[in-house]
Amino acid sequence: MSKVNLEEQDNGRQNRILLDCFRKVLDERLTKKQKFIVEFLQVNRPDNITRLAKFLSQELDCSESCVWNNLNALKRCGLVVNGENRPVRLSDVCIVVFRGDSNG
Repeated sequence: MSKVNLEEQDNGRQNRILLDCFRKVLDERLTKKQKFIVEFLQVNRPDNITRLAKFLSQELDCSESCVWNNLNALKRCGLVVNGENRPVRLSDVCIVVFRGDSNG
């Protein structure tokens, strides 16, 4: 086996280890509401964050401010992104972590 192949295998193994570690941290540290939001965004594409907050407050049976706090926490962690005239969505990093693909 060539040195390049060994390095690629090493990088792949390291990526899998990092992804596994990141998944464990998220599983341990995200609240139930935050996990629900991430799972919801994995299968749904709301068109804006305000509508999402209103909808989720009903789904989670909590106040809109509670949903906003959780959305903002997910944004600060880099798991959720949105911008002006752009729909809210999971970040690329979040998608890779939950999809389990270390190749990007």
